[in-house]
Amino acid sequence: VGTFMDRNLGAYHNGDGSKKREDIYRSLGLYYQWGRKDPFGRPYDYRFSSNADQLVYSALGASIVFKYVGADSKEPGVGTYEYAVAHPMSYVVGSADNGYDWLYSSHDNTLWSSSKKSVNDPCPKGWRVPDGGVFEAFDIAENEDLAAMVDVKDMYGWHIVDQATGVKMFMPGAGRRSFQNGELTNVNNYGYEHNPMPWTGYYWPAGAGSESATSLFFDLNTTRAVNNRYEPTKQMYRANGMQVRCVRE
Repeated sequence: VGTFMDRNLGAYHNGDGSKKREDIYRSLGLYYQWGRKDPFGRPYDYRFSSNADQLVYSALGASIVFKYVGADSKEPGVGTYEYAVAHPMSYVVGSADNGYDWLYSSHDNTLWSSSKKSVNDPCPKGWRVPDGGVFEAFDIAENEDLAAMVDVKDMYGWHIVDQATGVKMFMPGAGRRSFQNGELTNVNNYGYEHNPMPWTGYYWPAGAGSESATSLFFDLNTTRAVNNRYEPTKQMYRANGMQVRCVRE
């Protein structure tokens, strides 16, 4: 499996299941579209109130605003690799014509690699985006998976456990940015008998399929613990902005 970083990429620390608001918030990392090296910011607060973005400032104190651009944008080159590199503050929403990738004409599975660190890998020196199937070795810690919802919901995440070695790490339920508009969301509303989930987790490893990319997904079920979900190889559109937990090279 390898050695994981002790926090999400861009997080201040890992609250390790703390229910303190500041610990939860500081455990949220930055968000990355699959294959891009440039980060996008956190929510305004730990509860994703109004799905608003955290305020970001330049070194001179000026406010910085991320742009959200799509196929209808009049900017030349939107949906190309060259545009993404030249516009790190622009979130490129997915194109329906290309499987909701932020690349509009083709998919590029080499942007992040499971075999070696790529030039677009956002992890710092000595670290890289993990292999595509790395989270298959893990599952939600059994004591938390079976606990009453009232006892675990305020952690905003799960401890997951390597089933072979017993290694445990806490994964914040930091939600995602939508492939459709870049909007932050940390709630799953299935639209039938389940209540909306108070938090979900989405993490990118380097694995890519024919169109979508492999991700770790989990959520807290607000009705029955046995309905908690842990999907280590869920396919997600590449234009989604999601968390990354780096592994040591």
